[in-house]
Amino acid sequence: VASEGKLQKPNIAFVNAATGERIPQESVNVVIADHRSFNKPGERGQSAISVLGALGGKFYRDEVIFEAGDYRIENTLILPLGLNVKLQAGVHLTLGKNVSLVVNGTLSANGTKTDNVVITSLDKKAPFGSVVVFSKPGGKCSLTHTDVSNGSEAVIDGWYSSAALYINGCETYAANLSVHGSQSEDGLNIKNAQIEITDSSFYDNYADQVDLDHTLGFVRLSKFKGGRSSNGDGLDVSGSHLILSGNHFSGFGDKGISVGEASKVAIADSHFRKNRLAVAVKDSSLAYMYRNRFENNNRIADLYVKKNIYSSPKVIWADAPVLRQQDVAVSGASIWVARRAERDFDELVKTVGGMEQLFERTN
Repeated sequence: VASEGKLQKPNIAFVNAATGERIPQESVNVVIADHRSFNKPGERGQSAISVLGALGGKFYRDEVIFEAGDYRIENTLILPLGLNVKLQAGVHLTLGKNVSLVVNGTLSANGTKTDNVVITSLDKKAPFGSVVVFSKPGGKCSLTHTDVSNGSEAVIDGWYSSAALYINGCETYAANLSVHGSQSEDGLNIKNAQIEITDSSFYDNYADQVDLDHTLGFVRLSKFKGGRSSNGDGLDVSGSHLILSGNHFSGFGDKGISVGEASKVAIADSHFRKNRLAVAVKDSSLAYMYRNRFENNNRIADLYVKKNIYSSPKVIWADAPVLRQQDVAVSGASIWVARRAERDFDELVKTVGGMEQLFERTN
């Protein structure tokens, strides 16, 4: 409905495709996007390539390489399809307020112990938008010794990035990656990809530190520290099959790890300290927990159904006994099974396929 040239809030009804039930109107929230988000000011296509060239990027076939140096981007760049970006050790990339870099290819940012790749904002009081990667199938992204800070979010062509660093569809290897100080829903968000994240740190991002959606792989030996929001999680997992080992989660006003939407995770050798809730397992998800350490958390684990289209979750608890009833909440038909760990646990969790075998044995 239009009034005086402005679109008023429409009356839209939704139906749950699984149950056939109409969604109550009070549960429907419609956001009318600013029309400018569908034509975000910025440089596109050949114009964006010209900007990269002026900055000092070197082009080789389907990639642009930036060697060590300082590079300043003051306007959003939306790169053409298939152009890969490589940032070499010593690259310091700074972006203006709300400025984003959209890579429609792969991203490699490979620093060294003594010479990181740095991505941050021009002004510490004015965060940049989002570094976004859309990869075609088979693309591989690498992020080593890379520091990303003071980002936020972006709406580009009507599409929303909730993270300072957003990767979709790119097989991602990250080691010694740091994402921090971002004023966005997520610090890092990876979707629809195989992943391996190791020896990395995520802290002081506004809400969730890392969000993994429909991913397959490993998160190891990494540190997650609470952000500024009381509703933030350390690691939010949806629709994923992951081995999470040797990680540290501390200071979260909500959850250290949130496991949902039919995920399967093995959580091992990790330390949870001073979180409201160490681990939540929801919505048809399965979690196998072994050799973890819990220190001063309000509660160790909650099991429940949050979305009615899913069935009950299940936890296989192979740790020492939970001595206090208040440490664990098992809601509805959720399943909590305490048992000894399989003798070959460490062999099984070397691969995601092995983890699948681990769960098959517990059925």
